[in-house]
Amino acid sequence: MKYFFEKLREGMVFHYLAGALTGTVSVVDPHRSATRYRFPAISKRVVKRARRMAIKEPGTVNWIESDVRDGDVFYDIGANIGIYSLLAAARIGAGKVYSFEPDASSFAGLLQVITLNGLAGRITPLCLALDAKAGRQTFSYRELIVASTGSQLSSSPVQVDAGYYPVEIKFTQSVDGLIAARALPSPDLVKIDVDGNEMNILRGMSDLLQRRTVRSLQVEVDPQWQEPIYKFMEEAGYRLTSAFRSRQIARQYQDDAVRDHIHNAVFEPINGPAVVCD
Repeated sequence: MKYFFEKLREGMVFHYLAGALTGTVSVVDPHRSATRYRFPAISKRVVKRARRMAIKEPGTVNWIESDVRDGDVFYDIGANIGIYSLLAAARIGAGKVYSFEPDASSFAGLLQVITLNGLAGRITPLCLALDAKAGRQTFSYRELIVASTGSQLSSSPVQVDAGYYPVEIKFTQSVDGLIAARALPSPDLVKIDVDGNEMNILRGMSDLLQRRTVRSLQVEVDPQWQEPIYKFMEEAGYRLTSAFRSRQIARQYQDDAVRDHIHNAVFEPINGPAVVCD
């Protein structure tokens, strides 16, 4: 009963009741009131993540709204259950979204979300761990539930402790490797949020970035890896255009500078696409 009243106060009861009756939760697009998305009401975490689509990372939502164009190829690296993949898919027209999520539990949720929204032709899911290069690594699960976060490749700088579940063997690939093999088209926009391994993923797309054909790239940055990420992007020919925090971090550290804590950084080419000579 206490839990019920807590959720009533948060305005979530409607979503749980709706889920109990229909098995799904419906959420309105933050910028397009005529567009709605459906999520499987399979857990409190999935419902909460769906309900917070517009408020968890408003900067990311606004970036997608302003930068995604008809016909774009959008890479959602660290897609989880596909919140931002849905937003991008609603804006790309004849384009394509590629959603990367190596966590098997969350990937199952991603597949359900794509199916519920009839977007199998517009969103391609990949249960693939991206890294600096192709190889074989261990993958440690933080939790074994849909919409979980924090699972780590062994190459990640994040320290894995005894609280993680037994590991899985993952075969990794780089973005450059996928594009060189013509497995995927080059992206126009890239979002990276993988809870710690962002730098290695960026290293694995060095060739792509040197061509400066990615129009805009958003990456989650932890302050302890901020300097190497910012330096890497500058050397690749990209400049920082904006930085913003999640609503939770902004509230918790409202008097601190944005870059003092985990934040999302958006980069764009300094001088447009590079001239490629054969």
